[in-house]
Amino acid sequence: MALRWSSWVTDGEPLIDAVGELVITQPMPSMPIFLWGDDDGSRLIDSYYSMYPGIWRHGDWIKITPRGTAIIYGRSDSTINRGGVRMGTAEIYAAVLDIDEVIDALIVDLPGRAPTVDAHVCRLAPGGPAG
Repeated sequence: MALRWSSWVTDGEPLIDAVGELVITQPMPSMPIFLWGDDDGSRLIDSYYSMYPGIWRHGDWIKITPRGTAIIYGRSDSTINRGGVRMGTAEIYAAVLDIDEVIDALIVDLPGRAPTVDAHVCRLAPGGPAG
């Protein structure tokens, strides 16, 4: 299935080899045409089309490489709020995945447990500190 996707900055300019918003620029078969209980369509428009009118903003950070492959960095619209400090999971992933021995990680927000964010490292490189 062909899909017209791109990485855009806030003003709608496409990016290559830099992180931006994942957008779908042409309709695709699996796009919802309405949301349950959203009789006037305002929630659908606000959720997916408000940033770039007429263009689907998926809500993920993506980098499209010069060879046309993609790296998805996590939700652009998810925010963890701990002790009044708001940060996106993409910021946490960037810090954790910058460690050479970490090859994959999962950020899990556990509200009510403590004023911290739990970062669960899923895979370490062979020969790393735990391997």
